[in-house]
Amino acid sequence: MNNTTKNEQETFVPEYPKIYIPDYTRELKFLNKLVQEFLKSDHQQQIDASVQRMESKIDSMPKVIPVRHHHHFEIRSVAFLVTFGLMLGSLVTAYFFYNGKQELMQANEEMRSDTLSYFLVKAYYPDVAKTVDKGFYSDPVGFTNKAHELMEARPVKKSNNNANQIKHRDGR
Repeated sequence: MNNTTKNEQETFVPEYPKIYIPDYTRELKFLNKLVQEFLKSDHQQQIDASVQRMESKIDSMPKVIPVRHHHHFEIRSVAFLVTFGLMLGSLVTAYFFYNGKQELMQANEEMRSDTLSYFLVKAYYPDVAKTVDKGFYSDPVGFTNKAHELMEARPVKKSNNNANQIKHRDGR
């Protein structure tokens, strides 16, 4: 039984399904015809001629390109220099305005402190405030000069602690 099975297997021819393979003969003949026409034409000679023209142009170019060296500014760079100058000027102006603002804020704070001090003198010592007002309104320059002389005669310690107390009181 084993022998017959082996013989059957050896002689058995399987049946494969039929596969449809399209016929490309016509397309291949058409492509062959196009290739033969291209080879018969003068495209290769045209390409060779173009390459030779390019080579001749490349050979005609100078090996070293002359460059002018100037040690001054040309007209084309003036716009850049003007723009740079304007930007630099704007930055400097902004810096001075910012510092001026800081100085004005400091002067305003000092005047506010002086005004507050005068207000306190007026509130606690009305007679002294009347004397100051009379003197100031009658001769502002002379009265102020005399006040400066008196202040210089008496050395008064001016401390930043007073300004800090005022800031703390005002909630700043």
